[in-house]
Amino acid sequence: MVNIENLFNNAFRAIKTEPKILLPLVLNWIPAAVISTALSFMASDFINKYSLDKLISAARKDGLGLIVQLLQENIYLIALVVFAASTSIFISSFVNAVYPTLSYQIYYRKKILISEAVSIAKKRYLKVLWTNIVLSTLSISAILGIIVIGAVLFAVLAIAGGIIGILVDSLILLIVGLLFIVLIIYITLMQVILEPIVVIENIYGLSAIGKSYSLLKGKFFEVLIFIILLIIANSLYFWMASQIAGILVFVLGAYTTIIEMILMLLPSAFILLSYGLLYLEIAPASISLSDSPGPLNHPQEQNNTSLPQPEQPK
Repeated sequence: MVNIENLFNNAFRAIKTEPKILLPLVLNWIPAAVISTALSFMASDFINKYSLDKLISAARKDGLGLIVQLLQENIYLIALVVFAASTSIFISSFVNAVYPTLSYQIYYRKKILISEAVSIAKKRYLKVLWTNIVLSTLSISAILGIIVIGAVLFAVLAIAGGIIGILVDSLILLIVGLLFIVLIIYITLMQVILEPIVVIENIYGLSAIGKSYSLLKGKFFEVLIFIILLIIANSLYFWMASQIAGILVFVLGAYTTIIEMILMLLPSAFILLSYGLLYLEIAPASISLSDSPGPLNHPQEQNNTSLPQPEQPK
């Protein structure tokens, strides 16, 4: 049985006692800052060159030519935005690959070492990226498959017509809709523990996806409740953060943005740590954080006792 309350408490306590855990997330600001700066230059240049009347007039004369002209004039900034967006994917994969190791350290009451987490992330982040691509491809294929099959059955029965045809079509739509919802939920739950599997067990691609699927067997509703509670907690936090930012803007003005960015680090770290801790709760075996994957005896299985809780900060 997953102790969700204890899991959340451990994640929160770790952030409270070891705020350095937030530091890796700052890397996500780099591509965001580049994109923001490039878009700002583009908007400024656009506003200086074109008034609304001039823009409308140019669009009416040659709309396609105007688009081509704008692209040519901002080609370097556009290229910069594309590059930063692409870089953001790699940086995000790297950052996400850091936190399972931190969760591992928290779970087994080891010393929090960001250097160790970063070192392992360097070796795993491409595997994390590739596994996410594989899962996304499989997910999209499955979703499209359900939609196509439902559409074909609906079209065939619609031709038949009649009351029976209408009832069957309605039933098909209901079944397809339910399958679609269940598939989305299951993919989401698999995604939650997928990155910790890749980083901690050093397996990736279909092997990691298969492991994620097998771990969810018998734990589906527990993990679903975990996700629902996490969404609720996250929503409450964002509401509180927005209220705080709304008050601070009258005092700090533009500097409130810095406070908002710092506040946004907290839920991100909490979520990523919780994912890793959840995986360690439901995994039947632990994997050594080394380059050679292989199952080891889980500490809880060695002595059949519950895992000791992290010490309370003095």
